[in-house]
Amino acid sequence: MIDVRRPWSALVVAVGIVLVGSVVCPLIIFALWPEGFGGQQPGLWNAPQPIGVVLVQQVLISVLVVAACGAQWRERLALSRGAGIDRIISAACFVACIMWLLHASAPWLRGSAQIWQAAPSTWPSAPWLVLLSMVVGAPFAEEFLLRGLLFPALARAPIGAAGAAGLTSAGWAALHASFPWPGIATIFVFGLLLAFARVRTGSLWSCILAHALFNAVPALAFVLYGSG
Repeated sequence: MIDVRRPWSALVVAVGIVLVGSVVCPLIIFALWPEGFGGQQPGLWNAPQPIGVVLVQQVLISVLVVAACGAQWRERLALSRGAGIDRIISAACFVACIMWLLHASAPWLRGSAQIWQAAPSTWPSAPWLVLLSMVVGAPFAEEFLLRGLLFPALARAPIGAAGAAGLTSAGWAALHASFPWPGIATIFVFGLLLAFARVRTGSLWSCILAHALFNAVPALAFVLYGSG
């Protein structure tokens, strides 16, 4: 079995999981249910997908990460109290607040509203699935993969925690390459802050909670007001 604690092993596994979740999964769903894509074949890389497909991708990625980590998946993903529940909550709130303040004060980071322009036209018809995907699905799937599986493995390499934070943040931004550039910049900065929270608390729960809190604002706005 591949030891995902090793940097290169974790990187290969992470890339494989992304390919299965982002490319193979939509193609299989399209073959079984083409009506869900409006009869149009899904894009092979980072193309906006129907929200139901996005949720399936998020669940699949989470399951594959857990499977790759083996029987000790909770320990390897740092799904523990770490430095304590109080520090986890405070770190998550701190990171989310920093991102909200950056959005309010830095024009070049105001990408949240533009992000929704990339959403398929079918999303407004399923607003609560959007909320579920953004506040639950995305935080678990993306944090499991990036700050849970990949970050600690890369941090063991000569690049250390700082280099691992930069690489995982850049990879996360690349996974959202279809977003407008302010949204991509937002994701990169957010990734750095999430890595900081991961190190400070010793728990992935701080990253999952911060991710959910940050996504909750644009997701709720989308549910209440739609993509327009």
